[in-house]
Amino acid sequence: LLWAGNSPGQAEYPQILEPSPFSDLVYTTLFAPGTSTLDQATLEALSTTLLQHDIQVEISLFLSPDAESFEMVVARNVSLFRALERQGVPPEAIEIASIEQPSEVQARVRFHWEVL
Repeated sequence: LLWAGNSPGQAEYPQILEPSPFSDLVYTTLFAPGTSTLDQATLEALSTTLLQHDIQVEISLFLSPDAESFEMVVARNVSLFRALERQGVPPEAIEIASIEQPSEVQARVRFHWEVL
């Protein structure tokens, strides 16, 4: 939640605003086909973005054509979370969901301003 300042005529309490995503990306090659092995360049870009700005990330991993089962999606979830942690990204800034829904993309990544 984000705080909004009070203006004349408003209640004495700050208004609470829900954060909205400011960037929405999709990846088809975040992982090597059929594996939970991450593309290192993409991982570096993602972790650098998170570390250099006060933002959070919401990642949805889908049952893409190269993921042979939902178990692969879950394995990718664990692999990505651990890799981001190893890069120094605080765990509270990471939210990853495994979605049992067929999709042409491996992942959707949404960035949000950090909740204070």
